[in-house]
Amino acid sequence: MVIKPNEPLANHTTLKIGGRAAFFAEPENLCEVKELIGQAREKSQPFFVLGAGSNLLVRDEGFNGIVISTWKLNRISRTGKYLLAESGVLVSQILNFGVKYNLAGFEFLAGIPGSLGGVLLMNSGVKEKSVSHVVAGIKVLDENLEEVELVAAEASFSYRSSGLSRFPFVVSASLEARTVERNDEIKEIINAQILERIKGQPRGYPSAGSIFKNPVGDAAGRLIESAGCKGWRRGGAIVSDKHANFILNIDHATAADVLGLIDKVQEAVYAKFSVNLDLEIKIL
Repeated sequence: MVIKPNEPLANHTTLKIGGRAAFFAEPENLCEVKELIGQAREKSQPFFVLGAGSNLLVRDEGFNGIVISTWKLNRISRTGKYLLAESGVLVSQILNFGVKYNLAGFEFLAGIPGSLGGVLLMNSGVKEKSVSHVVAGIKVLDENLEEVELVAAEASFSYRSSGLSRFPFVVSASLEARTVERNDEIKEIINAQILERIKGQPRGYPSAGSIFKNPVGDAAGRLIESAGCKGWRRGGAIVSDKHANFILNIDHATAADVLGLIDKVQEAVYAKFSVNLDLEIKIL
């Protein structure tokens, strides 16, 4: 297991922002994960589990604890119509696996730059469908670091949220698929989904994806645009002109720059619509 001291977390997030972690660990199996969490508890050190870093803003002062990366926990297999994947498996790996073995049902996740653990925690997906619709079971570590099997209903899934954060670690999940004779249809849907995201989302600069959750019956991007926030800039961070629910790192932005824009956008939207925008991204 690799453990790096004083590791820049900007290197491990899609926004490319953030201070350093006191320790950055890359466990290769569940035993090492348990060891890391156990040691953190013994030393009263905080720990944070990091997936692909695609939905995360790390503060400029960094994290004075242990960051546990899941990127080496990336085993994937199948049992009948079920795909079994560890929490560090990327969405792109799940889609490629589905194409290879003619397993359909995950195409709606195409274009999400996350790992399975993060996708489960956030219940990621599209407007009509989220990962909770294909989850058959989830394995987690409980407070005693024992492995526990959950059915989907026990994960308390809701819009862009779940109850999985109450557990120290998400180990893996089984996803239910449809077996098809040919993978042409799977490829077609994946490509169409990715093209749709490319058309609607900004490219070319680091971002963390959607900053705010959509309020019930509305879209955060529409509210932000209607409040006149498109193009607002603070330091090296800017509210995207293409999709107002994205903040881009266009010139060595700091976390303070992004947090300042978040506050301004929330204030502007509330002033015009009396709507409180809730964050979709996590702040560390």
